[in-house]
Amino acid sequence: MLTKEELDQINRFSKAELTADQVYTFSVRLCDNEVDRDFERFGTEDLDRLGELFLGKSGIFDHQWSAKGQTARIYRTDVVREPGTVTAAGDEYRWLKGWAYLMRTEKNQELITEIEGGIKKEVSVGCSMGRSVCSVCGAENGACGHVKGQMYGEKLCFMELKDPKDAYEWSFVAVPAQPMAGVVKGWAPKGGSLRHVLAWADRDGAWQKELDRLHAGAVDDDIYELVQYVRTNGVSDVTEKPAASRALGIKPYSTRTEDAFLENLNHALDNAFLDGSRCTVRKEVPIAQVFENNPSYTDLFYTGRFDFVVYQREGRRLMPILAIELDGREHRDDPAVQRRDRKKEQICREHRFELIRVENSYARRYNYIKSILINYFRKVS
Repeated sequence: MLTKEELDQINRFSKAELTADQVYTFSVRLCDNEVDRDFERFGTEDLDRLGELFLGKSGIFDHQWSAKGQTARIYRTDVVREPGTVTAAGDEYRWLKGWAYLMRTEKNQELITEIEGGIKKEVSVGCSMGRSVCSVCGAENGACGHVKGQMYGEKLCFMELKDPKDAYEWSFVAVPAQPMAGVVKGWAPKGGSLRHVLAWADRDGAWQKELDRLHAGAVDDDIYELVQYVRTNGVSDVTEKPAASRALGIKPYSTRTEDAFLENLNHALDNAFLDGSRCTVRKEVPIAQVFENNPSYTDLFYTGRFDFVVYQREGRRLMPILAIELDGREHRDDPAVQRRDRKKEQICREHRFELIRVENSYARRYNYIKSILINYFRKVS
């Protein structure tokens, strides 16, 4: 239900005074500060200015600048911070949220249905930026010789787009440059405790029923326990997790082990890649940076990461060819971790992408790692 404040914001852009039953509203993730598929990103400090520029801008289709395609309009924006998420550039993840409205007409009914059904979802923005800055050396507007997408030591080369000059439009597209950009689900009004927010969001009980269905038969379900804990204001019990639990996002193997594996992996690649091609390895790569789409609509596509991804240089671009997971004991013993593993394997199967699992006890065994790589390259050659 639209509030009076929201309706007033919408009516700033309308000629006639609109009523709540005349408009349909939805929110979109316009852009963020993550490195995208083109190895570019918006500067974190520039998202606020982009929000100002996108107020009142039209929503169209596929960046086709035609009045026939004008369908929706942004009436409010805000920068959302996610302190627990870190970008590939190493800073806090933030994204620009836009609230849009369109008229409830017979012509727009099909679009409304497609938005509600998750068909029309991905969006892309058209804007003008004042300059681009190389992440490796800080040179501006392509003045250096560094190539986007390539690694220089431990640094990934990407261009940071800064100083927004203008925002033109935002479009529904099939494949956005930024994997996370798209329609987002609504949220509760500002204010109130987390318990009140949950109560507001689930005022018809549908969420709790779905949680109960997904939880049925599960022995270890920390998300379900957390929801119940908040709902009951701390009355229900939460199972204690060990410090090395993957469910808490803490790796059970040491950085020293990980570094040893990476050193052996790079050395083995130099010897296993028999055709002379060059490979590079990146650590902790978001799944959404490796693949363009999410056929099964699994949440892990947007939140999960591969431990290591091997990239092959093709001209001036880096193409992902292989993912490697370094597994500890929790992958055998922890049901929550095993469920995540199955989801990750499903995503790789859907994209016909090789995923190799290596026990962390083998992290320092160079010959073992080399044999795995040689077998892989022989299989795909």
